[in-house]
Order: sequence, then structure tokens, then C-alpha cells
Amino acid sequence: MIAVHPRTAKHLVLSRLAAAPAPLSVLLQRVRARQEAAGAPVKMSAELLRRHLKTLAKHGYAKEAEDDAFSLTPLGELTLIGLGEWQPRYRPLEASA
Repeated sequence: MIAVHPRTAKHLVLSRLAAAPAPLSVLLQRVRARQEAAGAPVKMSAELLRRHLKTLAKHGYAKEAEDDAFSLTPLGELTLIGLGEWQPRYRPLEASA
């Protein structure tokens, strides 16, 4: 069995980053477009997306560049798609007639 050191694995993942970092506003627009297409009642905020991206960066699936821009690996891109299609467990209460 071959053991892979975690830092080595993280380095291999980060080596597959996209060429150019995308600004947070562009990534947020992509997530919100997917949310609208899925009919999500709640839209993601920029701060929540930033937290998700920082978590992805912590695990090696994204890298934060300067000026609030992020580069994503292919798995990071899939995660971004999943965030756009995510539906909350609760539904907002409808106004009583």
C-alpha cells in the first residue's frame, strides 16, 4: 500500500487550478444563476460564498488570490455547481390568506 502525505496530495490538487482567478462577484453571479434556475427560495450571500470558498481553499480545492478572487480546481468547480443547486430543508412560510 502506498501512503500519500497530505501536503503532497494537496499540492497535486492545487496543481490543477484554473489558469485565471475569478472575482468573487463573478462566482456569486454563477451560483445565483443556478439558484434561480433551480427555483431556490433563498439566494446565497457574498459572505456565505466567501466562507465556502475559504473552506475549499483550506482543503486544496481552491486558492485565494489577491483582491477577493479565487482559482478553482475541477472538483472546486463541481462544488460551486452544487452550491447553486442546493435547496434548504425548510421552506419559507407562505402568507396566510
